[in-house]
Amino acid sequence: MEKIIEIDDQLIILKSHAGVPIRYKQFFQTDFFSDVLKLSKSVENMGSEDGLDDLSYEQIDNLELEIVYRLVWLFAKMADKSIPPLAEWLEGFDEFPLEDIIPEITDMLTGLMKKKQKTKK
Repeated sequence: MEKIIEIDDQLIILKSHAGVPIRYKQFFQTDFFSDVLKLSKSVENMGSEDGLDDLSYEQIDNLELEIVYRLVWLFAKMADKSIPPLAEWLEGFDEFPLEDIIPEITDMLTGLMKKKQKTKK
């Protein structure tokens, strides 16, 4: 799956494929599925339909932001191998609108892990 998102007036191509979990472990020395589950639980427990602006300190503290940064970077890296290391890449943005980015990442994760329906003959 490929998507193009805008971060700080830059168009960023994101790409996911079956190799993403292996690459995630290679880059971050942690399990992809475990981290995605942590992220899923933290986003699910936010409880705000009005966006990130209305979250309490505790809700923001429980949000696994580092995982979001890792996933966005990894999906961008899968589309463009020349992207620099994570911290250096993030330093290239003045703004990083998580409220816009999290739904895009969630959509890509769903596409990566969703079971396809088999057609019966």
